[in-house]
Amino acid sequence: MATNKHANKMNLTLTHKDSTFEEMKDHFPSTVYKYRGWNNEFDKRVLTHKELFFASPRSFEDPLDCKQTVRYEELTIDEKLDWIEYQLRRDNDNWSDITIKNRALKIYEKAPIRNKETAMEITDKNLEEYFDITGVLSVTKNPNNELMWLKYADCHKGFCVGFDSKILFESGLIGSGSKVFYVKELPEIKPEPVMTSEEQRIKQIFFKEDKWLFEDEYRLHIFRDKKLEIEDRRIYPPVKAFKEILIGKDMPKKDYESLIEELPEDIKHVKIIKL
Repeated sequence: MATNKHANKMNLTLTHKDSTFEEMKDHFPSTVYKYRGWNNEFDKRVLTHKELFFASPRSFEDPLDCKQTVRYEELTIDEKLDWIEYQLRRDNDNWSDITIKNRALKIYEKAPIRNKETAMEITDKNLEEYFDITGVLSVTKNPNNELMWLKYADCHKGFCVGFDSKILFESGLIGSGSKVFYVKELPEIKPEPVMTSEEQRIKQIFFKEDKWLFEDEYRLHIFRDKKLEIEDRRIYPPVKAFKEILIGKDMPKKDYESLIEELPEDIKHVKIIKL
């Protein structure tokens, strides 16, 4: 009976522990920027609706971005047993070592991760579930990045919004954040206890291949215990978080006039810079 109870608690979903502003603020520039296109109805909501959208990693352009996770099918038998023992110790701190080891062996005999194909299916399923409960906002510290203007702001016909990162964190609307680390090869993610849930989270969300180095990216992150619907992904920061709006050098006059006209009253005070 005990074996079945604890076997049911063995799920492969990566856990998350939000970082506080005090832990993360020193890693962020005072102002972070979001490049947008004015003629994209989704993009312009950052101004017209004062909205930040935390996307699912499922939608990312980069097919590898946030897609690395613990590959349980690649673990050795000893690594799988260590992982099961770790979970049992965490939930049963009064059990002896011999009890833990015996229970782990019994669980392993029936565990889905024993079979490589089944383990792959479970890993992939849990990754999809992770995408449903995770939201990421990509920003940058550089408002004068030529490639960013070309790629994300409609070839200089769009705009770029600067946000006060301290106010964003202090609003309590955002769980955590970090700079993005660019590497030649994405890091391997190991299960607990080899790698803590915090280490797993950082390596999954905040590491990208170095071909994206030009973005100089920082990320803000939210995480929930249930599926994030579209409205859950829409975050409305305090208006004082809006610091400046940079207008692309090739934005048509009619678009600029439209942008000014559609600015909500409570952010009309924000500094506008025409490049």
